Amino acid sequence: MMSLSSVDIDPVKQDLQTRGFCIDDGQPTVARGSSMGLTDIDAPLEVTPVANSRPLTVLSAIANAANSGRVPLLVVDKHDRSAIDALLSEPFALTDQRDGLRRFYTVEQRIQLADDSFACVTTDEHLSWTEVSGHRRESPQLHLMAGDEPVVMLDSVEELACPAPSATTFPNRYSRDENGRFVLYNRAEAVGTYSGVSAMRSDGIKPVPAPLVPEDHIDPQARLPRATLLATADEEAVQYTTIA
Repeated sequence: MMSLSSVDIDPVKQDLQTRGFCIDDGQPTVARGSSMGLTDIDAPLEVTPVANSRPLTVLSAIANAANSGRVPLLVVDKHDRSAIDALLSEPFALTDQRDGLRRFYTVEQRIQLADDSFACVTTDEHLSWTEVSGHRRESPQLHLMAGDEPVVMLDSVEELACPAPSATTFPNRYSRDENGRFVLYNRAEAVGTYSGVSAMRSDGIKPVPAPLVPEDHIDPQARLPRATLLATADEEAVQYTTIA
């Protein structure tokens, strides 16, 4: 699949050629040669332009390269560099981790429920997902937080995986009616109708974003993802950094 990124990888390709790499301009672009000057893993480099610093965009690029047996070399815009550095630094692909409990990034993907409706909550606060000690339970609970307050408490992160959560898992949900409008439900009761998500947001109703669980996309401990290289180019040179 062709990338729609506006990031120019040509300076990086030219720099790699001066370092002795052979460039395969397929989809994706692969650089073959001795990579030991850039990384500790002797494997081809998959040169990928990264269009933005969204966590799912970045992790998908890493997963695509690693799953093909290649070291991810992400070409990033200098304005996205600090956000991507933060994403890939410890704790890897998490906003925080303390005492083994994780706080997750969120993605634009919505949480679809078993009846094909979508989860939402009424709040003006920022929504986030965090693990909380389950006390005597073997696995931590997963809490949806509105600011500092938990609004949904699940037994574990696996409850958001297949099969989909039940329609009563979240206090609110919405679905389209036959006229294409969004119907808002409070548990089983329909309590409002909206023309779209923007109208819902204006009324203080937020679709629940899905948590970005790293192991759903990559093995965070595998060697290739951990060997990811970041490249930025300016008028003078190409700069490479590792995430380790």
